[in-house]
Amino acid sequence: MHWITILGIILIAAGTILACFGQNIIKRFDNKHLLRSVSEKTFRIDELVSGNNELFARINEYQKRLLEKDEIIHGLEVQVGESNPSVKKHPADKQIKAGTQTIPKKPLSDEILQAKRLYNEGKYDEAYGIAEEQRQKNPDFGLAYFILGTIEMQRKHYDKGEESLNRAVQCGLPDEDMAWAFHNLGYSSLRKQDFEQAREFLGKAIELNPDMEKSRKALKLVNDHLHKKQATAQVKSYFKEGRYDDAYRIAEDLRQKNPEFGLAYSILGTIELYREHYDKGEEMLKKAIQFGLPDEDKAWAFHNLGVSSLRKKDYDKAREFLEKAVGLSPNMEESQKTLDSIDDLQNKEKQGNGEDGSKRKKEKLKK
Repeated sequence: MHWITILGIILIAAGTILACFGQNIIKRFDNKHLLRSVSEKTFRIDELVSGNNELFARINEYQKRLLEKDEIIHGLEVQVGESNPSVKKHPADKQIKAGTQTIPKKPLSDEILQAKRLYNEGKYDEAYGIAEEQRQKNPDFGLAYFILGTIEMQRKHYDKGEESLNRAVQCGLPDEDMAWAFHNLGYSSLRKQDFEQAREFLGKAIELNPDMEKSRKALKLVNDHLHKKQATAQVKSYFKEGRYDDAYRIAEDLRQKNPEFGLAYSILGTIELYREHYDKGEEMLKKAIQFGLPDEDKAWAFHNLGVSSLRKKDYDKAREFLEKAVGLSPNMEESQKTLDSIDDLQNKEKQGNGEDGSKRKKEKLKK
């Protein structure tokens, strides 16, 4: 009975061991299957993520292209001057001042945009050729004349440039281009010293485009020049009328506002000489010559310096100043007469000195 018990225990133990071993095998099989399933799902997830990344990349690229197109369109709108108009638009079928007409509301041709782009790149010959071709196709196309006129001004063909720009204004332009057309016309008028016309053109440019800083600076220079010209004419008029105090006051105001304005110093110096303030007068006249004067005014400055030197009996210096006056203005009769009289003055002075010397000798002998 004892061995039967032992055998039963052994069988039970063996069964238990086999059962445990079997369960381990089953668990390992299940684990391998689970791992394989997880790997497959992870791979699929990676594929989905990769696909999404490609999709996002394509979306970003597409958005980037859209932004580039928007920037190009905005740049063209700015160049053509179609955005933010600063003046009231008139109907296309109505005329405005000086026969100028507005441009029909239609897209600009690619050719004229190309001509503008070439001009901005400094390729003037190519831009000119395209604009000339457009002008021949459409003789009333203002932008073609505008580009032609601007290039002619760049080439310093001012008369031809003015003609094309005036034609552009007459045919009509977008506000931005119209402003630059008036600016260039103002610049051309400045070259001709037609300051009133320049002021009118520059004022129109600023009216069309208040941000035209170059036009503002040029207009300020024109206004300053016209103010100085008007004030100078008034000073000269007062001086001729003998109103020296009024003339002096205006000239001094000009000098303070324009410390290198030669004409102001010339007038001040001349008045100081009339007041017999010779040293101060000479100082002012020399500054006037130093800062620059028109030839006629410079001739009178040298004349007055010559007369002042004669008062000091500095004949050599007087002769030098008077000769410069005559050299600048041969019609300076006063300077020529004074110059001719210098020799007589010197001879009389020598004779006078000789007579004074002989008198002194006689007086000594008597003593």
